[in-house]
Amino acid sequence: MFEHIPPSLLDRAFANSRRLLKPGGVFVFTVPFARGSQTREHFPRLHDFRIVEEGGKHVLLNTTVNGEQERFDDLVFHGGEGMTLEMRMFAEDDLLRRLRAAGFSRAAVRADPATHFGINWPIDHSLPMVARA
Repeated sequence: MFEHIPPSLLDRAFANSRRLLKPGGVFVFTVPFARGSQTREHFPRLHDFRIVEEGGKHVLLNTTVNGEQERFDDLVFHGGEGMTLEMRMFAEDDLLRRLRAAGFSRAAVRADPATHFGINWPIDHSLPMVARA
């Protein structure tokens, strides 16, 4: 659900995930991500926001820290229209960097198949990540 966390709370979410684990504990993490280095924030200046319905369509209205008004109408929801707003599309390199910055000693994408368990990844993105505390 990390793709739904507002930008100002994201690093805290990674740090708290690390804090929940005992030394040597393992964090298995799945989130949609693309190959590359730069996460694409949909609302980089998100501060004081609300989602409203206008003409049968949901829009996000934001007031930035500087008091500027922003309006976004090309929203992506998970779980159905108006349900859970996607805040970003992560990039693989950025996810690994954030896990290390949160205090995980090792973090890696796990793409190895385990066909005897029926696991064979047909894609090269959004794969599980494993990080060790």
